[in-house]
Amino acid sequence: MVDELQSTGKLGNTMIIYTSDNGYEYGDHRLVGKISVYEGSIKVPLVINGPGIPKNETRSELVNNLDVVATIEEIAGVTPGIVPDGRSLTPVLLDGRAPWRSAILIEGGARRYSAVAQQRENTCIT
Repeated sequence: MVDELQSTGKLGNTMIIYTSDNGYEYGDHRLVGKISVYEGSIKVPLVINGPGIPKNETRSELVNNLDVVATIEEIAGVTPGIVPDGRSLTPVLLDGRAPWRSAILIEGGARRYSAVAQQRENTCIT
């Protein structure tokens, strides 16, 4: 994909976001599946690359999928019909010292569990 964007001259004007579905427990904590609040279930990769984003920097801020949506909306210059539940990651991507949340709500499976996660490491890599 990167090669195609580069060959067509669009790479310099494109943001690439790589992430994944939630993790999967393979016997960790004697659990199998992805319905727990342990790191193996809730932590996923998030790599963002694009114009103006510093290269080879790692961030440790807590983010969720709604933040990714808010980021795409901001960068695309669109105004959503409703106020987004997430926060744009743009300030954190541009400045690793930008203020951000210190905890995040984790809920799963028709509210079978709820938890508050506090700061983790290597959540967002640019």
